[in-house]
Amino acid sequence: MIKLTYRYEGKTTFDPAVYDHYLDFRCIPMNNALQQVYGSHVTVSGADYIRKSFDGAGNALVSVRISGPHTETLMVSEGIVFVDVNALEKEALPFGFETQTPYTQPDEAMTCYFHDSLLPLLSDSMTGWEKVKAIMHRLYQDMHYKQGVTDFHTKAGEAFSHREGVCQDYAQILMGFVRLMGIPCRYVAGFLVGEGASHAWVEIYDRGYWYGFDPTHDRTISDHYIKLAHGRDACDCPLDRGVYRGIARESCMVKVTVREIV
Repeated sequence: MIKLTYRYEGKTTFDPAVYDHYLDFRCIPMNNALQQVYGSHVTVSGADYIRKSFDGAGNALVSVRISGPHTETLMVSEGIVFVDVNALEKEALPFGFETQTPYTQPDEAMTCYFHDSLLPLLSDSMTGWEKVKAIMHRLYQDMHYKQGVTDFHTKAGEAFSHREGVCQDYAQILMGFVRLMGIPCRYVAGFLVGEGASHAWVEIYDRGYWYGFDPTHDRTISDHYIKLAHGRDACDCPLDRGVYRGIARESCMVKVTVREIV
């Protein structure tokens, strides 16, 4: 087990000002067998209220309203998390994680790649964990990490056609292949130790347990990962989403800092 501190800053600017602004943030790490959260604190500039609840998947949800005119919102979430990825607990499989979604559904090219390049790597004697590890490694060899070629609404088949994308694309492509094998899986949003932005990976359900795989880095997850939320795909667990009155140009900045306390 290790002890991590996290600080997550999300800043959005508007030109001109907007008002009557409602936002939902998934910015508080999950409490589960693998990680325990202590002293979490969230602030949002100009908020009329900050309400905490949970969504249908059990993800912590922070709901906010900013009624007056404003040209900027700044959300800061920080706290301490104890992480131990070996502290697995057996769980019943929730409904829905074995089924493809529009964002993970393999197209014809992905399906051909699966049969021609991935199936030959597998055998009946392999566990689900071993099968996912094998296809993740092959996917990592054939993909190229590149920002700016995809966006939040890019589907797995679109990103795979270019063999390029970011962590969200890697995760949803891997999920498409995992579900083709009949293995349930879910999309995970969270943080990594260091400085940068948020990250995404995949959890697969095998023999009663959830195991984390990071296809962007071709590795299983470690104690250096903090989980915020999970869902059937990225659209189930956006880290922020909102609506407001007004017509404005938006620009966003995210900064995540995670450090180990020794």
